[in-house]
Amino acid sequence: MEVSYFPGRDSSLHVAGLRAKAVALAELTARSVAPALEFEDEAVLAEFLEGVARDSDVAWVAACSKEGKLLSARGQSRTRSRCSSASSTQVALADGSLDVSSPIIAKTHPGTLVVSFRTASIRAAHDYLPKPVRLEALRSMVEKWLDASRPDASAPRSHERAQLDGSMP
Repeated sequence: MEVSYFPGRDSSLHVAGLRAKAVALAELTARSVAPALEFEDEAVLAEFLEGVARDSDVAWVAACSKEGKLLSARGQSRTRSRCSSASSTQVALADGSLDVSSPIIAKTHPGTLVVSFRTASIRAAHDYLPKPVRLEALRSMVEKWLDASRPDASAPRSHERAQLDGSMP
């Protein structure tokens, strides 16, 4: 009987890591650009958005008014920028991107910061994971390790062999 072992190929850990990074970056930037919206300072707003867009995982970043009007956008895909309103941080995973909307809390000119993150790095990490390992190869490696770790390596212990075989002595 031949059995294959598949190492963890679940991308949920990668998505969770990107999600944590995305939320932190979006919330920090939303708080940082609030004075730029408050004082209608387009240069400062653009500077913050440029900084965020430099991240290799960011596809685009946009600042929007509370009415949903695009104020400024940066990134390679900024033409696809979408404005949405958010009263709290929202995260959506769809169509090869992870989109985060975070409120920009300002007294006179509140808005929303929207950041779209590429998920290509998750796909690349998934594709890089090792292919299935045959259980026979794994068993052989464990047997060699057990034999080498024993003080008297000349004779294997019967209960160790039985555990590897799945039978009892």
